Amino acid sequence: MITPVIYKKNKVVLVGDVLVGKSTLIARAETNSFVKQDPTIGSSFLSYIAHIDSETMIRLCIWDTSGSERYNSFLPLFIKGADVVLICFQRNTPFESIVKYKNYINNLCYNDARIYFVETKIDLLDGFEKTNYNVSQIREYINELKAPYYKTSSLTGEGITELFHDIGKFILENKEDESDIIETVHESKLCCQIL
Repeated sequence: MITPVIYKKNKVVLVGDVLVGKSTLIARAETNSFVKQDPTIGSSFLSYIAHIDSETMIRLCIWDTSGSERYNSFLPLFIKGADVVLICFQRNTPFESIVKYKNYINNLCYNDARIYFVETKIDLLDGFEKTNYNVSQIREYINELKAPYYKTSSLTGEGITELFHDIGKFILENKEDESDIIETVHESKLCCQIL
């Protein structure tokens, strides 16, 4: 029987421009199917269990933030104290937008949150990436930073399980000590538990 370990602090925040697919990404992670989402108003929250190995699971507290500029003033509330921040982008995301989010996160995260870059909607590329300057410029920037980078598709599910597995593994490996553990839960209790 798998006994998941639940930690006090395991905050994951998704940021990115409006309509890049942040909400659809976490809906795919939660349901393992494609669920079309409306743009997020303000933010939304999801508690997700990431399977690290056959005996280890971790609950990720995922905050999905709106990409709309009118909600940017709320970003510090969500980013502060994050373990991981995902900067989500797609094929037509301006390079400047990626740099803006990266600098913004660095200025807010006194705890050195790990930044992941997540390219969404890769099922739509079909040769587009070869002719798109933004995508190649963004990928070059990510390589220079030596940051974790994932290509994902909410439609096909490609890269999503691996992304959240890696995030969970990173959080587990970087816990200060065992005092971060608040409880262990038997698998049978995971079904209908509300957080």
